[in-house]
Amino acid sequence: MDKSTNGAANIRLEEAAQVTHANDIRQREHLNREEEAGAELRLGDFQHVHTLSISEARLITDAIFQARKRMGKKHMETEALVKMQEYMDTYARFKSKPVLDELENLMNLHPELESFEKSQLSKFFD
Repeated sequence: MDKSTNGAANIRLEEAAQVTHANDIRQREHLNREEEAGAELRLGDFQHVHTLSISEARLITDAIFQARKRMGKKHMETEALVKMQEYMDTYARFKSKPVLDELENLMNLHPELESFEKSQLSKFFD
């Protein structure tokens, strides 16, 4: 096989890989509403929904897994679940409920903050 034939084959393989990769990616639906966490908070359908900090989500999922374990139920450990647990273990700043309760009480002193803002700010406390 000469260089020109080999080069053409490589280009066809790269094009095929790009087409396959493009077909594997699900396009995000574009909604007519704007969602932005900027100076003005616009969260669309999630505007007034209670949000959790990473620490709160970790505490809840740990409690669920422990309860299932006590009841003898097994949970299917998918790759996504394992990665989510690793992420929360790495980035959750607060590991105990009393500390999270104290943080929540502190945040509740500022009723002008939305739930989303409180969950975002909680990662900056030590």
